[in-house]
Amino acid sequence: MLIISFFVITVLLYLLPGASLLLALLENQTGLPLAGAAMYAVVVPALWVGVALLLWAAGSLGTRLGGQVLPLLQRAYRRVGVGPTSRFLILLGAVGFLVGLFYDFGGVTFPTFLGLATAAGVAHGRRWEIGRELLKGSDGFRPAVELPPPPNPEDGELLDIQIDWNFERANGEACPMKIEAQVPRLLYDELKARDRKPVQNWAEEYVVGGTTLEVISIAAQIAELAYRESLVTLDRAQAVISMVHHTVEYALDEGTAPSHEYPRYPTETLVEKRGDCEDSTFVAGAVLRAMGVPVCLVTFPGHIVLGVAGAEHLPGNFIHDPTSGKKYFYCETTGANWRVGELPDEVDASKAEILAVL
Repeated sequence: MLIISFFVITVLLYLLPGASLLLALLENQTGLPLAGAAMYAVVVPALWVGVALLLWAAGSLGTRLGGQVLPLLQRAYRRVGVGPTSRFLILLGAVGFLVGLFYDFGGVTFPTFLGLATAAGVAHGRRWEIGRELLKGSDGFRPAVELPPPPNPEDGELLDIQIDWNFERANGEACPMKIEAQVPRLLYDELKARDRKPVQNWAEEYVVGGTTLEVISIAAQIAELAYRESLVTLDRAQAVISMVHHTVEYALDEGTAPSHEYPRYPTETLVEKRGDCEDSTFVAGAVLRAMGVPVCLVTFPGHIVLGVAGAEHLPGNFIHDPTSGKKYFYCETTGANWRVGELPDEVDASKAEILAVL
């Protein structure tokens, strides 16, 4: 994109009367033959480099400011979204470019350069568009999550899981989702009969060990729906978080479980449709892990959230893992309407600890 822009700018320097007038003014002031052969040898390359620096600065500034300003705009105007904002800026750049073709201001076609810089800034700062490249571990193509075979009815009673929900994409559009799965009663009873593990073993036992065939089936269905809807990776993660918000009713272990601290396996939580913070976090973590998205558990005193690995310019709150070098963006799974990178105000991020999910 930048190379094409540079080529177009070079051609415009030869064709636009504003450039010729600028060179003529410089020639009169300096006495140098700028409008002659020296234009080809010195002036055009100099202007070419200058505009290149302008384009680079606009793109870099756009990338950095976009990551800070656009999330605020999204919260205030959900229906505007990131995509329409970038499209508006591209249109603005095109208008500026056209204005510069027909109007000359003091010999320097500022609207032309402004238009090209804006358009190139949006192109270079495509990270404004919260897209595939922003969450590591995805290439944007059909995910390699195969739908496992359904359970055999001859193995006993099957418990049905049906989830129908809507979530809001990064651009503000609503997206309907619907999945279903079946859990053998024998598996559900076997999971409930297991001894509960301490916190330091939660990632291995309940996220890795909780990625059962039923969880993989849910992950495969969400991945297929995401592919059909052309969802970018951030939206796929948000779809899973929203599914958990919609499905799992918050309920403390006391009064709903055999013990005061009773972490549930994802299959248990999906069947019972209730649980506290660690239960909903395990569900989201196991599904996203099955979809190939790197995740971790992030613990706080009295609370736990999911961490989703994200790229450098993804807006939101995150914790840096010094071991892997990844940035894990917080995902609050209790309540409703929490988005990737948001964390409740009452949670002290300075006390966060990572439990790695391998």
